[in-house]
Amino acid sequence: MADRIGRVVPRYWEGVAAALFLLVAADLLTTVYAARAVGVGAEANPVVRWALRRGSGRSSPSTSSRSCCSSGCSTRSPNS
Repeated sequence: MADRIGRVVPRYWEGVAAALFLLVAADLLTTVYAARAVGVGAEANPVVRWALRRGSGRSSPSTSSRSCCSSGCSTRSPNS
């Protein structure tokens, strides 16, 4: 019995980890798409709203003045 439990428990946690990975990724994508569609101000979670306004921290020549998404939910100066 203990041997069977020893085999089942790690498989259970592997399944939980895989499910959480997929759910968090899906939540992140839907949050970004919603921010692009209706704007960052519609986000109810203040921490996520702050993170979306702050942006990814990466800049490229085409999006250096944009924060959070290509629709320009908020803008910042290229030097910030």
